Order: sequence, then structure tokens, then C-alpha cells
Amino acid sequence: MTLLRIDAGVDTGPVYLQASCAFDECRESHIVIQYRVVLENLDVIGRRLIAAARGQHTPLSTVGRRSATWGQPRLSTYLRWKWDARRSRRDATGVVAVP
Repeated sequence: MTLLRIDAGVDTGPVYLQASCAFDECRESHIVIQYRVVLENLDVIGRRLIAAARGQHTPLSTVGRRSATWGQPRLSTYLRWKWDARRSRRDATGVVAVP
């Protein structure tokens, strides 16, 4: 997840935080992953927001980043992601992933 200041462009504002978390792409949906990455990083998100409000954190500059609109992936893209994750796990472990 990326915490950034909204500006006139799309994803062009200064970046205050980039965070992730461990997840199981075979068993967890993209929605669960999105919620978990925020919930598991709430402490650092809160600290970063407070520091930014106090002027104690300098964001990553995005000057010159091109603004571009994007859409949601198609269902076929989502299904291919899940298929590839299960195939990778099966190839690595010899165990078929449970959906």
C-alpha cells in the first residue's frame, strides 16, 4: 500500500509510506490482502501521519511523475493471477493448493 498526498494528478502526490505484509495469494482474495496490509501497518501509518502533520517527515518526491489513469483489472486477469499462484505453489511443493 502507498500512503500519499492527493494532488491534481493520479498517483503523483508526495509519498509518505510504502508498506506491505506477508500474504497467501492462493487462499486470500485481493480484498482481504488490501485490508490486511492496512490493518497490519496501522501503527506505522498513524506515526507517519502524525509526523507529516507536524512537519517532521519529508515525503519521497514524485516530481516529474507522469499522471496516468488506470482501470480495474478484468476478471480474466484476476483468475489468471490465482491460477498462476496455485501452479507456482504446486510446482514448488508438489501439493495442490486448496482454494
